[in-house]
Amino acid sequence: MKTKLLTRVSKALKSLENVDIPTVLMGCLEDSTLPLVDVDNAKASEKATHYLLDLGHRDIARISNAPTECTASSERVRGYEQALANYGISQNENLIRYADSDPESGYLNMKSLLGQNTPIPR
Repeated sequence: MKTKLLTRVSKALKSLENVDIPTVLMGCLEDSTLPLVDVDNAKASEKATHYLLDLGHRDIARISNAPTECTASSERVRGYEQALANYGISQNENLIRYADSDPESGYLNMKSLLGQNTPIPR
């Protein structure tokens, strides 16, 4: 389910499609006709996860920084999952968190990860 903020932002950005204001999005907005620039979020996340796997880490936590309705977030999740699959590692759902796009949410999710009984290598 989309957050209220995400819904408001999406509607505001989509309204720019109907006015004569030059606009370029930084990141993808689903079902938008506005031009955009973006990075390959899936590949970046996959490479970052591969880096940790190559160092020998196997219990890799993930905190998504936005709801999965945000394309960048879902793409990053896909890259993380692909890297684990490449190494034949199953996801540990205890190491997965979904945060909102604010620092407090990220902090609380990290605190939740660190406070659970699942060992996290230090």
